[in-house]
Amino acid sequence: PGTAATPNPSVGTTPTPGTAATPNPSVGTTPTPGAAATPNPSVRTTPTPGTAATPNPSVGTTPTPGAAATPNPSVRTTPTPGTAATPNPSVGTTPTPGTTATLNPALTPGPASPAPPTPAPDTLAPLPAPPLAPATLGPQTSAPANRTRPRTPGGALPGTTEEPATASSLAPIPQTSAQTTAVPGAPAGATGEAASASRATPPTASLGLSEAKKSKTKLAASGAAAGVVAMALTTARATSAASAGKIALLQDFGCAGGEDAMSWELHPTQLGIGGGPEKELIGACIMNMLLLLGLSVVMVGAAGGVRAATGQSWEEARAAVRFPGICYIPYLFLLQGTSLAAARALFYPGGSVAIGLIGGATAFFSLSVPVLIHIRVVRAPSGKVVPDGAAVQMSGWQKFLYSFTFGNAIWVSAKEPLFCERFGVIFETVKKDALWCLPAECLGVIMLSVLSALQPGTVWMCNMRNLGLALTTALWFLVLVVKRPYFGYLEGLVNTGAAGLVFVAVVCMTVAIWGEVAPDHILLEVAAETLSVSGWMVVGKALWDVAGYLYDVLGAEADEAGAGGGTRGGYRS
Repeated sequence: PGTAATPNPSVGTTPTPGTAATPNPSVGTTPTPGAAATPNPSVRTTPTPGTAATPNPSVGTTPTPGAAATPNPSVRTTPTPGTAATPNPSVGTTPTPGTTATLNPALTPGPASPAPPTPAPDTLAPLPAPPLAPATLGPQTSAPANRTRPRTPGGALPGTTEEPATASSLAPIPQTSAQTTAVPGAPAGATGEAASASRATPPTASLGLSEAKKSKTKLAASGAAAGVVAMALTTARATSAASAGKIALLQDFGCAGGEDAMSWELHPTQLGIGGGPEKELIGACIMNMLLLLGLSVVMVGAAGGVRAATGQSWEEARAAVRFPGICYIPYLFLLQGTSLAAARALFYPGGSVAIGLIGGATAFFSLSVPVLIHIRVVRAPSGKVVPDGAAVQMSGWQKFLYSFTFGNAIWVSAKEPLFCERFGVIFETVKKDALWCLPAECLGVIMLSVLSALQPGTVWMCNMRNLGLALTTALWFLVLVVKRPYFGYLEGLVNTGAAGLVFVAVVCMTVAIWGEVAPDHILLEVAAETLSVSGWMVVGKALWDVAGYLYDVLGAEADEAGAGGGTRGGYRS
C-alpha cells in the first residue's frame, strides 16, 4: 500500500510499504523499507537496511561491518556478522546467524531459505497497478548478464532505460526467412545489427503463378518437350528445341530466384550428386553434360557401324548419321537447364570451391557451343543456298503446302564435301543472311538462365531483374519479327508466335510483381495462358512434322532437291 506495483514478466513482486518496487527482468526482489532495491538479473537479493549491495563480476571481497558486500562469481564468500550477504551466481553462500540468506539459482537452496517456484513465462499475466502515484525511483544500474529479450526491433541500446516488461513482451518473436551475410570483423557466430547484415527475402517473392496456374504451364512444357523429342527422331529439326526449357523456367517466375526445384524439362535425369543443398545443381550440371556426351558416343558408334557395313569413308559414314550436327538438338533442348544450374552453382556455391568450379566448367561448355557455331557455320559457311527442285516441280495446292512448310530454297554442300549432310541439322531451316540468329538464340537462352539464377535482396533489385528478363524476351521476339530467318512460313509462324507469347507472359508477370497484385489478378491469368499456348504451338508443329514424315515413309516418293545432291525436299530429310 502506498506504492505503484511494477509488472515483472517473470515473477510477481511484493513491494514493501513506503518503497518503490524495482522491476527485475529475471526474478522478483523484496526491498527493505527505506532503501532502493538494486535489481540483480541472476538471483534474488534482500539488502540490509541502510546499505546498497554493489555487484562485482570479477573478484570477491569480505565486507567490513556496515559496508556493501561485493559478489564474486568464482568463489564462495562468508559474510561478516551484521552485513548483507552477497549473492554469488556460481556457488552457494552460508549466511552468518543474524543475516539474511541469499538465494542461489544454480544450487538447491537449504531449508532455511527455500526458493520460490518461478512459473513459466507464457503463463504470467501483468500485475494490476494500484491507482496511486508512483514513488521516485533511485538510481538504477544496468545488469549486463542475462538480459531479457528486447522489446523493440533490434533491442534497446546500451545505456538506455527500457520500459517495464509486460506479459505480451514474452511472446516468441516471429522469425522470418533471411539470408545473413557476416560483417567483416565481426566475431564468429555473432548476431544482431552490429554483427551481421541480413538480406531478407523480398515481400513480393511469393507473387507469381499459383500452383493451379502452374499445373497448366507444366503440362504445356511437358508437351513441348515431348514434341521436340518427336521432331528430333523424325525430321531431325532443331527449331523450337529451346521452347520447353523456356516455359519450364518462366513458370517459376518470381523474386525468390534459385529456390525452386528444377523440373524434368530442365534436368531430365532428376539425379542429385552429393548430400548438401546444392546436390541438385551439381546433378544437373554433370548429368546434362553426360547425356550429351553419351549421345555423341552413340552417334560415333553408329557411324562406325555404317562404315563397317558399307565400306564408306569416315566422312561419308558421319554424313549418313548426320553427326555431329545431330547433337545440336539435345544441346539446345538441355541448354536452359544446364546454363541455369551452372549460373546458380557459380553465383551461390554455398562456400564450396568445388561447386563453384563445376558451375564454371559447365558455363564454359554452354558458352563454347555458340562460339563454335559462329566460327564453323556463320563466319565461313561451306554451303550455299539453291532453289528447291521439289518446290519447282510441284503446282497447285501441293506446291503451296510444300512451300508453306519448307520454303522454296535449301542448303547444299559447296566448298567442303558433305558439309550440309554433317552439319545441316544446325542451320538447314535458316536463311543464309540470318545465320547469326543461331548463336544469338543460344546466348538469349543463357541470358535468361543467368538472370533467373540471381537472388535479389530487395524489391527494387527484383523488379530490375524481371525487367531484364522482359527485355531479353522482347529482343528475341523483335529479331524474329524483323529478320524472319526461316525458309518455311510454318517454321516462322510457330517460332515467332511462341516467342511473342513468352514475351507477353514475362511482361504480365513483371508488371504483376511490380504492382504486388493479388494472386488471382488478370495479369497472372494472362501470363499462365500465354505460356501454355506457346507450349501447345510447339506440340502442334511436332504433330504436323511427324504426320508428314509418316506420309513420306508409308508411300510418298521422296523428291530429290536441286543440283549438288543436297538434302531431300520431303520430310524424310
